[in-house]
Amino acid sequence: MDEETYTMIIGAMKAGTTTLFEHLRNHPEICASTKKETEYFLDKDDIVHNLDDYNGLFQYDKSKHRVKMEASTGYAKYPKHKDVSKRIFDLGLKPKFIFIVRHPIDRINSEINFWRNYPQWSHPKDNLDQMILRSSYYLQLSQYEGFFSKEDILILDFDDLKKRPQELINASCQFLGIDSYEIKKVDKVSNKTEMKSDLELQIIKRYSTLLKWFPVSFKEKVKQMVRGVSKTSNWELTSSEVKMVKQQLEGDMHLFQKTYNYDTSKWGFSK
Repeated sequence: MDEETYTMIIGAMKAGTTTLFEHLRNHPEICASTKKETEYFLDKDDIVHNLDDYNGLFQYDKSKHRVKMEASTGYAKYPKHKDVSKRIFDLGLKPKFIFIVRHPIDRINSEINFWRNYPQWSHPKDNLDQMILRSSYYLQLSQYEGFFSKEDILILDFDDLKKRPQELINASCQFLGIDSYEIKKVDKVSNKTEMKSDLELQIIKRYSTLLKWFPVSFKEKVKQMVRGVSKTSNWELTSSEVKMVKQQLEGDMHLFQKTYNYDTSKWGFSK
C-alpha cells in the first residue's frame, strides 16, 4: 500500500457531515476515527498535540487501509476555535479537507432547532452572531489559506448529498485517490435533529436532576405520551432576520464564490 492519506471533514455544522462520514466509513480503504468528531486540534488546556496520539485515534491496518478519516465540525467554527489549521500544519500533516456547505439560512435554522433541544438555553437566537459566522463559508475556509492549497479542499453541497449521494461519494473517492464503491441506499440524513415538544422541554428543564434516576424505558414512554399531547415549536428566523443575516453574509458569499468558484446565487446572493 502507498503511504496513508489523512482526510478531515471539517464542516459545516448541520450540513450533512455525519451522513457523509457514515457513507465513507464503510469504504474498505478508509479507516474512520473511532469517534467521529475527535476535535483533536482544538485548543485544549489538557492536551499537547503530537502525531502518535493523533494516530492513536484510528485503528489503521496498513495492509488494507489507505485513508485515515475524521469529521470535526469544530474545525470550521472560527473565531470560537482559533488556530486549528496551524496546529494541523505544525504536526506535519497534509490532509485532504472536505467541507460541506448548505443554504446559509437553512443551516442557521437547523442549528437554531438543534440548540432549542437544550433546556439550559433560554433562546438559541441569543447566539445568532456565532451562527452567522458558522455560515460564513469563506471566512471559515480562509483560516486554512497560507497553510494548505485550495486543491486539497473539496466543497460538497448538502442538497446534492440528499438527492445524489452516490455522485458525491464518487467525487469524494476521486478526490482521495481511491476507488469508488456502491453505498447502501439510505432514506434519511444521519444525525437529523430530533425535535422535542414544548412541554417535554419544560419538564426536562424543571426536573432534569430527578429524571436521571428513572430507567430509559420509563422516560421513553413518558416522552412519547408528552409528544402526543404537546405541540412542537419550530424556531426559525423571521423574514426581517433573514434579510439582516443575508446582508451580513453578502460580502462573505461574494468572496466564497470568487475564491472557490462556487455559485452562491442559488441561495439568493448576487454574483
